Amino acid sequence: KPLMIGDNVQIREYSNIGPSSIIGNNVIIDSLSSIEKSIVYDNSYLGSDLEINQNIIYKDKLIDPINKTQMDIADEFFISELQSDIWGKFFRNVTHNLIAVLMLIIYFLPFIFFKIFGKMLGIKIVKQEFLINKKMDTRIFSIPKIKKSTTLNRIYFRLSLDKYLSLFNVLKGKISLFGNQLLPDDTTSKKMVNRLPQYAPGLFSYSEMLAVNPSSDELLIHEIYFLHNNKSMMRLKILLITLLYRFFSVRKFIGKFSE
Repeated sequence: KPLMIGDNVQIREYSNIGPSSIIGNNVIIDSLSSIEKSIVYDNSYLGSDLEINQNIIYKDKLIDPINKTQMDIADEFFISELQSDIWGKFFRNVTHNLIAVLMLIIYFLPFIFFKIFGKMLGIKIVKQEFLINKKMDTRIFSIPKIKKSTTLNRIYFRLSLDKYLSLFNVLKGKISLFGNQLLPDDTTSKKMVNRLPQYAPGLFSYSEMLAVNPSSDELLIHEIYFLHNNKSMMRLKILLITLLYRFFSVRKFIGKFSE
């Protein structure tokens, strides 16, 4: 100690880490290497039998912060950048798109019914801008508004048909099926995004699954928790619990769609 180690770090046999070292996420440190008083950035590979002392490892660069020198390491057996999980992301995107297509098919007829009779039932579709990334880019989404809650328009929300049109944005790659809570384009939301280490909104979010109306600090905690636990089982849990909660407890959240 002191020592900080990120997520998905592999430290091979007989390697010594610390003191006063910081190891980022997705790092491999091969056998018989020593790291002291150094920082290793995310997605880095360090070969075997290396001694790193008072240095910074960034991709394939060895940086000496004291002498302010930088060395590019050409030999990938010593230091190199790890490639991101391209295939994992590919299959995850394919899976999410398949779920989105399945939902579009299942909810097609109910959506058409409410599309035709929506005005009679007091449902109006309006356009609103939402933040879609950390750069504060925005995209217009179609969201429903109601004048008053009735039995029929509650069925609309029980079936989560308010998310139907946004499924096309998932297929277009504009947002994820699962991610951070989709925030409107306003000052409060921008402050929240600035406080997050990452912001990649999804149609279904961990915060929505919890079915609470959190303060800004509580929302920040929820979003950071999701970022650190964004695994397959977590995403499946978010989808199932959110759909079930909406179906059985629609009255608790329908107020946010009122004009």
